[in-house]
Amino acid sequence: MSTVDNHRRSVPLIQSLCSRLLFLLIVLSPWVWPAPVPAQLSYEAEPLWRTGITRWVLERFIDDCTLTEEQAAAAQRLLGAHNARFKAFVKESKPRHEAMAAAYKNEELGTLRWYELKRKAGDEAISYFARQVEVEQRILDQFKAILTEEQLPAWKFFVQRLHRRWWLPVGWRYRQERIDVIAIVEEMELGDNDVVEPELLSQLLTSYSRALDNAVVRRRECQITRARNNWKGELLRTETDGHRVWLGPHPDPDWKTKDRAERKKKAITHRDIRDINHRYWKLIAATLAPQQVAEFLDLYQHNTAFFAATYKPGLKFLLRVEALESLSQEQQEAVGTVRAWYESEARSLNRRLINASDKWVDARLNLDSASTRKAARAKYYRMMHWRYDLEERLVEKLWALLPPQQRTLLPKPKPIDRSDWE
Repeated sequence: MSTVDNHRRSVPLIQSLCSRLLFLLIVLSPWVWPAPVPAQLSYEAEPLWRTGITRWVLERFIDDCTLTEEQAAAAQRLLGAHNARFKAFVKESKPRHEAMAAAYKNEELGTLRWYELKRKAGDEAISYFARQVEVEQRILDQFKAILTEEQLPAWKFFVQRLHRRWWLPVGWRYRQERIDVIAIVEEMELGDNDVVEPELLSQLLTSYSRALDNAVVRRRECQITRARNNWKGELLRTETDGHRVWLGPHPDPDWKTKDRAERKKKAITHRDIRDINHRYWKLIAATLAPQQVAEFLDLYQHNTAFFAATYKPGLKFLLRVEALESLSQEQQEAVGTVRAWYESEARSLNRRLINASDKWVDARLNLDSASTRKAARAKYYRMMHWRYDLEERLVEKLWALLPPQQRTLLPKPKPIDRSDWE
């Protein structure tokens, strides 16, 4: 049985007093936070017109809850019925919403008519999100209903996984916000010999799961509130001279201070998720056997989620070159040497890029002084320039290894457009 399966029911065993104190601090802290609310699939920023219950969800449900063949067949039928039901729901809702959204977007900006149409479109959007939650909660209830009493304990674990998959990538600011450490541990498929302290690892994973889920819920609630306020578009003051709206001075003289405090509160919800991941990956790494620590750190520190917004044409070109069937043995060795050089340089730059990115996000979310934000922005863009220089150097090295006949099979990528950063 894997360590990940054990982490839901094992008891901590800590050897030293210092590790006991640190462990208690980490484990107990999530329990003073509110419990996660039921999973909600609507994003409340704009209608996505697609369901969050996908084939991947069905496969995870079958595996996590160990369904029998009869149960799996029933779940597949439920998913088919849900997809048909959701398509009908979208077919009914989408034209009405798009008509309202188009009406206010085509109206003269800032008029009373514009505000009225925008609020009506907002009401329609919020109604769509509420109905989407009902439709998708219905199939989750149906999934749960086919489980036996012996399978029910695994349901909570499945819903937690689902919740993180839906919400971690939504509205992130820090790159670390997108990472799920439990998914990394599962990917490693740790055995009993790969963990020094399996009981401690199990408790840390349980504590991490609860802390992360609660932090994601708090961030989501801020996102929903912000989206609803944006859709509603409440007027500050209504003074008209025929048809135009004059907003004038804000009725609350302290509105700037309150707005700044609200934005800082929202920034904390992003930073919490980043800090939880940063804290727990160190604790979890300390429980692994030495031969597994390097792999765990590699999967965490060089996770694709860190670089979701980083354009990597050189790496894509490298993969295309490696896939060429016409490469000679000598060329394959040369390409392998280039890959080793690239990976070494990329790892070094990636670490510096993550640090620069964090400071730039800190400066934006904390609303620091203009000079602080300017310096952080300059450093981040400088690191991105260096990162993209590496991509272009990789392309040049690979291009030099290919003879003319192979170059015709792989068009050379165009230089990266960086005009927005100049």
